[in-house]
Amino acid sequence: MRTDEIERLVELYDNGETSEKEEMELFRFFSEADVPAHLQADKEYFMQLKRVREVQIPQSLEASLSSIIDGWDAKEKQSGRLRKTSRFIRWQWMSGIAVGLLILFGAGVYLYQRQEASLVGKDTCATPEDAYQETRKALLLFSSVLNKGFQKMETIPLTTEKMQKSVNEQLNQIKTVKP
Repeated sequence: MRTDEIERLVELYDNGETSEKEEMELFRFFSEADVPAHLQADKEYFMQLKRVREVQIPQSLEASLSSIIDGWDAKEKQSGRLRKTSRFIRWQWMSGIAVGLLILFGAGVYLYQRQEASLVGKDTCATPEDAYQETRKALLLFSSVLNKGFQKMETIPLTTEKMQKSVNEQLNQIKTVKP
């Protein structure tokens, strides 16, 4: 076979475009003793490939590898299922706590509103005379506090007048002192 034809087949082989018949030709060519010097590297490569092809693969190898891979897959699925289960359980706990707090809050609001509603409808006095007396006491207390406030307000002009006198005296002293 010509060298240029072999070079073309090697290029096709490298690109993955050769047929089985062309590959056998390449193996046969590189098995010969007289290979051109520039194709020696390709000869080494094809000889290595030929040795690999000659290695016998046991029949049970595929089955054992398949069972090992299936075992790994089952372990991976089991561990993924455990992680998902633990996350689900964690969410169950958290949602249970949230629902419990919501129920407690709702019950507290309900009881508070019920208690306030019961107080609004009740009278504090048994008779209208008692109500009059309680109102009179409250108004007298309010009046006395208001009178105390007015008494304090009556002293304000006196205090203001004293302060005004003091300020005027200070200003007169500053005017008399000239630099």
